[in-house]
Amino acid sequence: MDGFVPWGFRDAWAGHAVIVKDAPSLSSCRVCSARLARVPFLRFPDLRVTRCVRCGLVHLQRLSQPPDYFAAVLDRFRTDPGGAMEDGHHYLVELVEHHLALSALGGPDLPRRLLDIGCSFGAVVYRARQKGWDAHGVDTNEVAIREGSRFTSGLHAGDCAAQGFPPGSFSAVVMWHVLEHIPEPEQELARVTKLLAPGGKLFLEVPNLASPIAWLLYRRRWLGFETPDHLFAFTARTLLPLIERAGLTVESVSRPVIASEFPGGGGWWGGLKGLARRLAFGILRRLDWGDGLRVISRKDP
Repeated sequence: MDGFVPWGFRDAWAGHAVIVKDAPSLSSCRVCSARLARVPFLRFPDLRVTRCVRCGLVHLQRLSQPPDYFAAVLDRFRTDPGGAMEDGHHYLVELVEHHLALSALGGPDLPRRLLDIGCSFGAVVYRARQKGWDAHGVDTNEVAIREGSRFTSGLHAGDCAAQGFPPGSFSAVVMWHVLEHIPEPEQELARVTKLLAPGGKLFLEVPNLASPIAWLLYRRRWLGFETPDHLFAFTARTLLPLIERAGLTVESVSRPVIASEFPGGGGWWGGLKGLARRLAFGILRRLDWGDGLRVISRKDP
């Protein structure tokens, strides 16, 4: 789905998971096939966190069966679908336009064609089409595509490989909190490279395990661990080589704070935690140590 699970939907499935006893262990890395080893300081009863001994990629294996959290996301969307389409991730379209405009200074003249992989209800496509883009979105969630198609065209159910887009079709591809859901991330990035026109760019963001927000402040409640269908927890050290091996040149890397709430309840204690969150997140933003990992990369002409 385009975007991680909003914190407001956590209660739709948290606390109702069924622990699967004696779940088979994932033994080899999905990328390089080397051995996986447990991460000693990240041990949870319902989530197995392992790290590849060769490439360092962290794998997540859920040991519980939570209910389908998408039901809560769908309910929220149906409550105010117009508002969701107007508000959702519109900054991404501005980000794309800004970077492509910079590239156009002495660079190739690229068509205004955009692809959002993992588009969910299609808010990015909706906004891009408003601004004159020939925008398309793909998502394996057929319900999200059907709901979003009531508001915008250009949405396609299924994975990207099934759509038949010609090579070099797009000047911009967006993958916003999507790659951590895909079992074969290296192959997916190679497909994206083929779809990009020469000079086109990939705009990608994933949760960043290297941030103290992940492994120190939130731990099990961090969104990178909490979202039920995440398969990986990336860092720059493990993500950037995948992008480069796919044939793309990394232009920029940043680490925004994407956590929206500090763990804890209400009352005076919750107020103190809220103050601590603002102070801690402010420092982490200035240090570029946030729990998001945003990478913009380019397909060279």
